[in-house]
Amino acid sequence: WLNIDLGENDEVSVDLSSYTEDGMSINVTAYTYGTEEAVEPITYSTERVANGSMTKGKEVTKLAGKNGTARVTYAVTYKDGVEIDREPVSSEVITAPTAEIVEYGTKAASISSSDRIASDARNADGSGVLTFKSGSTLTYSRVISANATAYTAPAGAHTASGRVVSVGCVAVDPKVIPMGSKLYITTPNGSIVYGMAVAADTGGAIKGNKVDLFFNTYNECIQFGRRTCTVYVLN
Repeated sequence: WLNIDLGENDEVSVDLSSYTEDGMSINVTAYTYGTEEAVEPITYSTERVANGSMTKGKEVTKLAGKNGTARVTYAVTYKDGVEIDREPVSSEVITAPTAEIVEYGTKAASISSSDRIASDARNADGSGVLTFKSGSTLTYSRVISANATAYTAPAGAHTASGRVVSVGCVAVDPKVIPMGSKLYITTPNGSIVYGMAVAADTGGAIKGNKVDLFFNTYNECIQFGRRTCTVYVLN
């Protein structure tokens, strides 16, 4: 008999009922268990709140988030004195986290017709951001060089989409510019700015990269005539 004291959870490399002999190698693996406490952070959450008076695309942090703390108790397993596993068994909040509050805009962007483009940051995929002299911005998905004409209609007339015609209504080829698309239209050199618009109408002669811009009077249509325009299809 070797008279080796074994713990309740210890493991022996040979069967305990086996006979031993000189020179025999016997390994005893000692398993012990304990508990440990640790103070750990509780990550704060973020709450997003819609703001109808803020332009779409803008965000403002109204309240900074702050992590909390918790006291976590772990059950720890040791093999021959070396930790091999730990599992949380309980947790107690010491300090509750403070949620971050972020307001995001839902108001459609609107640019004054007197405002002018200050810069056009275009990406490789054709999308980009227009920054205006006022500091306002518009994001767009693509740019079209279009042959633009002008039209007018009696007050109260309706477009092909059913809306009452007004300045900002543009006739398009839906295969090129989907109906309902928000647009920003200007001449390439910025000398004439039609401004914010929506693809709301169609026309038999409007095919391909052509647009027909609504004006209130026939005189304005004559002054505009036919010219090349840059059409930004907005996000």
